Amino acid sequence: MHLRPLEPEDLDLLYEIENSPETWDVTLSDAPYSRFKLRQYISAGADIHACGELRLVIALREKGSEKEIAIGLADLTAFCSLSAKAEVGIILLPEFRGLHHGGHALSLLENLAVSRLRIHQLYAHIPVSNEASKTIFQKAGYQRVATLPDWHFRRGTYEDVELWNKFF
Repeated sequence: MHLRPLEPEDLDLLYEIENSPETWDVTLSDAPYSRFKLRQYISAGADIHACGELRLVIALREKGSEKEIAIGLADLTAFCSLSAKAEVGIILLPEFRGLHHGGHALSLLENLAVSRLRIHQLYAHIPVSNEASKTIFQKAGYQRVATLPDWHFRRGTYEDVELWNKFF
């Protein structure tokens, strides 16, 4: 597994993830994105220092081949160089969940954040109902530091969100 920048050929992956109603519940998006807008987003190749966000593709190499399969996205958002912190997010395509790819991708993203961006703290907002994410972050050494009541509107109701963080 490795993380790499978005490429034009990742348009279908980005379109699928960004336009999934399930993803909307996590990203707080309230409208679908057009292929045109997503193509522009990929082309912009925004710099984390300029926009506060770094989005990378989580990719697996097929055994014995140079061919790779894009299986999800790893994000650093709300990057603040002054406080050396960022919010972390991992999303996998449904068929790649439950196979330990999330934890591996998180580890790769942490290594990049610490070694290249000099991050001191990463944090994640995790809905209380998302047991899989809580397990991944707990195994990676994150601590639950707060519960934010009624923080997230999902499927017609408000849900508490837990704040998890890790210092480096």
